[in-house]
Amino acid sequence: MISVAIITKNSSRRISKCLDSLSGFRDIIVADTGSRDKTIEVCKSYGANVVQIPWENNFSEIRTKIESYSKFNYIFWIDDDEVLKPGNNINHVHYLLKSNPDAICLHRVEQNEHKYKLLRIYRKGSWYWKYPIHEVLKSVDNIRRYVIDDLQNYIIHNRSKRKRKYSNFIKKNMKGYWDDPHMTYMYLNELFNDRNWPECVKAYDIYSKTTGGYSWHRSQSLLYCATALHKEGENQKALDLLESSNILQVRAEAVYLKIKIIKTLGNFDKEINDLSMIAQSISLPKEIGYSGNTQTPYVIDTSKYAKE
Repeated sequence: MISVAIITKNSSRRISKCLDSLSGFRDIIVADTGSRDKTIEVCKSYGANVVQIPWENNFSEIRTKIESYSKFNYIFWIDDDEVLKPGNNINHVHYLLKSNPDAICLHRVEQNEHKYKLLRIYRKGSWYWKYPIHEVLKSVDNIRRYVIDDLQNYIIHNRSKRKRKYSNFIKKNMKGYWDDPHMTYMYLNELFNDRNWPECVKAYDIYSKTTGGYSWHRSQSLLYCATALHKEGENQKALDLLESSNILQVRAEAVYLKIKIIKTLGNFDKEINDLSMIAQSISLPKEIGYSGNTQTPYVIDTSKYAKE
């Protein structure tokens, strides 16, 4: 059986959709970190076990504490602005658990229909939470784990309007992580979302000096930096950065950015036409994921999923 774990605060207007989608789960734990609205009352009306845990600027600590309140050996973590797809097939999840996996991956669908895969159901004791924000599950003792995919269920993320700049929150919690590729990339990612172009360029310089991490993050960070340079009017530097790697051969977005840049620098019609043809010839996957076993990017076969 599976326990559901949710972290929330002041979410009375949105958490009902999340809880509605979880019908069929017998153990739902909601960690409330200090709500002042009717969040607790709403959650209790759904029969959820609400535990109040003080907020200490660390999502991993909260997720770890929730485990002690769970009744079952598997934890399914979901955020209060997410819903399990309509008509979720819990029986299929229980069927997958018969093979005794260490974890199950589900897809997360953003509002723009972009999909990516995340480890969402995991066995207690086999994994631990790492990082204060944009937290991820890590295998205990780095043991290679048995991870399988759920191809029938997925999560929909209803992204709400940003109420604060998460880059500031990450920066306050970066002590000891400035050489970590995951946290420095996430810091860069949030700076880009905040449209803080000067700091985005500085963060890329920090991230580029780290080692390891995902190859997808490497190319995406370069694209972030080139875009930030373009926005700041540093078009030649942006162009030089794009041409310093193979990103123009593998990312259509990079090619289209180059077209914008050379239009700004001067109208080179022939080169623009050539670049447009190159961009159209690049076959971009509609979704990118990460393998729970190998921790490397892979392309997901979208034909397996029926369009909702």
